[in-house]
Amino acid sequence: MKANQRHTTLKFISGYIIDNLRDPRFEVTPAFVMAEMQKLHGLDIGYHKAWRAIQRASALIRGTVEENYKLLSSYLYMIKSKNPGIYTNIKIDENNRFFYMFYAYGSSITGWNHCRPVIAVDATFLKSKFRGVLMISVSKDANNQIFSLAFGIAESENNNSYGRHQAIAYGIAKVYPESHHGICIYHLEQNLKRRKVKSEAIKLFQSASRLSRRETSRSPAFDRTGT
Repeated sequence: MKANQRHTTLKFISGYIIDNLRDPRFEVTPAFVMAEMQKLHGLDIGYHKAWRAIQRASALIRGTVEENYKLLSSYLYMIKSKNPGIYTNIKIDENNRFFYMFYAYGSSITGWNHCRPVIAVDATFLKSKFRGVLMISVSKDANNQIFSLAFGIAESENNNSYGRHQAIAYGIAKVYPESHHGICIYHLEQNLKRRKVKSEAIKLFQSASRLSRRETSRSPAFDRTGT
């Protein structure tokens, strides 16, 4: 590797890609940065340097993850002062470190009275250094449009806050003990595919999951899946 390639600074690279990061049309990945540096400047940089340049540029635009978590209490205070009726809650541990948070706008709380009595809960995994999940609960309003109800940030995979499948069932049973709780067929099907289940069994699962009758005995379709 040439000396000028070896010593290409993170400042130079991050300064070059910072406008790309601001543009939502661009997906800035280490591979993209490496290709751009080679194409436009003839520089061969490593994957790790490209990744660090992205992190540096992102921090210049949005701040670091640590800085953003420190601002959460202030953020909730400000949106509460500007949105009457909003409910917010933030938990910290004994060392004053972030644990989890939750908020629901007043308009969402009152609007729930005019929605269908069905709540869908979903989450996406946060890919920052602290991990966790970003949650949302939604319903459908009278116009058949998705209506957001509440948002939260929590840990992954434990019953104290939120985890998938078992922890959702735990929360539903505790808060809404008389309600019906179902699990998304799509996610169950994806789990079967990840476990390399044969396509014939997946087709049987699809057929069984769409049965509209409620019977006390097992359906033949379920029996054929081997579950």
